[in-house]
Amino acid sequence: MTAARADAGLQQASPAAGEDVSVPLTEVVLTFGDDLLTIEGATSGVIEVRDPMGMLVSDGEVVVEGPVMRTGVAPVANGEYTAAWQTVGADGHTVSDEYTFRYLAGEEDAQAAQSSTLPDDRSSERLRPDGSDDFPLWVIVLLALVALAVVGLVIVVVRRARRSRADGDATGPE
Repeated sequence: MTAARADAGLQQASPAAGEDVSVPLTEVVLTFGDDLLTIEGATSGVIEVRDPMGMLVSDGEVVVEGPVMRTGVAPVANGEYTAAWQTVGADGHTVSDEYTFRYLAGEEDAQAAQSSTLPDDRSSERLRPDGSDDFPLWVIVLLALVALAVVGLVIVVVRRARRSRADGDATGPE
């Protein structure tokens, strides 16, 4: 990794890795060393925040402004939370990682924060970065990988067929 690529990574997080959060939490904010990719207003990033039981507590709406990426959250229970993220820098390189923090704001404060951030019926759904709930991002990535594998297989088969014909023409009838 070059020094320039290392600088494009995560520079600051709120809450920070390992931090004990004792006040109601409504968003996770990640700041990177370089601007993040946006195409016609659509973000290239995903932030998922999961509670100690693995339930999604982020709202699925990621906002990118220059080098800053943020999402709303509504933690319910005290405990260790995991913030996982993936984004594409303006230079086209994908960066991703995860970290944990502890939420200690208490059950009542957490429920108040949840009611103002997430609708109850969507709090544990897996949403796409644009907030829609059609196909999860992993399905799209999997389909793209399968398509690339099929294209690669077709190329190999065509090249072998051409090579076989070329070898057959070179020996020719005797």
